[in-house]
Amino acid sequence: MNENDVNAWQRYLSGTSSEEEKKTIESRLEAEPLYKDQLLAFMLVQDSLAVLGHEAAIEAELDQKRKAYREEELHYERRKEEHTPFEAVFEKITKRNLWTVLGGVACVLVIVVSTLWWPNEPTIARIKVQQEGISFYEKDSLTLAFYKRNGLFGNSKPEYQWQGDTLKLYALEPTAGWEIRAIEEKNTYLLYSKNVKYKIKEGQLTPTQLLPYHD
Repeated sequence: MNENDVNAWQRYLSGTSSEEEKKTIESRLEAEPLYKDQLLAFMLVQDSLAVLGHEAAIEAELDQKRKAYREEELHYERRKEEHTPFEAVFEKITKRNLWTVLGGVACVLVIVVSTLWWPNEPTIARIKVQQEGISFYEKDSLTLAFYKRNGLFGNSKPEYQWQGDTLKLYALEPTAGWEIRAIEEKNTYLLYSKNVKYKIKEGQLTPTQLLPYHD
């Protein structure tokens, strides 16, 4: 994956690709599984940033604080002529403290924005769906996208979403040798590793807690 691929994907997903570029991308998606997985990972990252969506709220909070600090400064300006020497010295100390607080707020906001944008990229894996004669699921493989958290701070308990042929898993380790198997109950599967089993539903579009399942 390179910068040209990313630019082409952005045009493709926004519907601004030329016909020739669109045909090239779709041809590669059919012929190159790795290219398809890379595009899928790019889409998942874009989706996770959209879900987080805190940029506007942060900017609004900053504007509100700027306005409040400006009003405070104007208040001090109006009172300058009335100040005694003692009050003038006290005002300088207060303003110095105010800028210290502002610096602290700015540091916190930088940390929050950094958390929003970096990093919660998923670990991608492709696994086969074990059907054993059950044909409810049309595809024989599934993309697993492992996220460290769901959202900014995230739920500490394991959750999942199933969108198309992508199963998003939150707060699960991607190295646990996960498998998925269809069972007799329609559109229901077992997601399992050596130590734990979860019963999941195909097409679960909202984050849903994963609960241990016992046969």
